[in-house]
Amino acid sequence: MSFILRRLTGGIIDHVILTLVIITIVMISGHLTNQVNSAWQSFYTIALIFIIYILYGLYLENKTSQTIGKRVMKLQVVDSRTGSTEISTKQLVIRNIFRPIDYVAGWGVIPIILFRKRLGEFISKTEVKKVQ
Repeated sequence: MSFILRRLTGGIIDHVILTLVIITIVMISGHLTNQVNSAWQSFYTIALIFIIYILYGLYLENKTSQTIGKRVMKLQVVDSRTGSTEISTKQLVIRNIFRPIDYVAGWGVIPIILFRKRLGEFISKTEVKKVQ
């Protein structure tokens, strides 16, 4: 399997996991507030989605240099300057803050296909490599 296909498949796996978590949380929170159609509920939902996307990658990549999708596809995050899997907190925060932005309307797919990196990876000086 090519690197790009591994990368995109890992992203799809992570997206499916995140979607299931988000749907569950939104359904529970909607039932608790009984205001599913309010403007505040919409804002809350969008903010929650953004936070979950960031925390998912931040937590898992900090612990193992891999999200679940990366682990399944045998990929890991490395520092693009050193090749080390020891990524600084600053790098992880930067790459994960851009994660939701990279995936809005598929924007993350185009740079991965063209450059093998997302925007957040360029800025954080990280990259995804096959596990050796």
